[in-house]
Order: sequence, then C-alpha cells, then structure tokens
Amino acid sequence: INAQKQDLQDGFVTFWSDNSDITNLINRSTKYILEVQDCEETVRIKMDKKGFRSCCHAFKVAKQGTE
Repeated sequence: INAQKQDLQDGFVTFWSDNSDITNLINRSTKYILEVQDCEETVRIKMDKKGFRSCCHAFKVAKQGTE
C-alpha cells in the first residue's frame, strides 16, 4: 500500500500485489479503481482515495491471549 500524503492530496492511493488480494480488491471496489498495470510479477492498482479508509484498517486486529 502506498498512501503518501501527496498522493492522498492528489486523490489516490496505490497498491501492489502478486496474489489474490488484487482479485479481492477488484471485486470489492471496482468503482474506485482508476488504473491497473501489469508489472510482470506484480500488479499495480491506482485507486481513488474515496474508496480507501486508511492503512490501519487494512489489517485485522489481533485478539488478546491468542497465538
């Protein structure tokens, strides 16, 4: 996830992935996708910031006392 301050001010965030995260993002947030680029081993998606919550919300919260 690339959510630099300047990019957010310009209205977008960028994601790179080499797995099914890209498929999930396309299925969940199609209307926010601005650009998709195949970078051979990875895929880059440029997404409207309106479809992005924050980097902190990209991860699950760990429950206390579990491993």
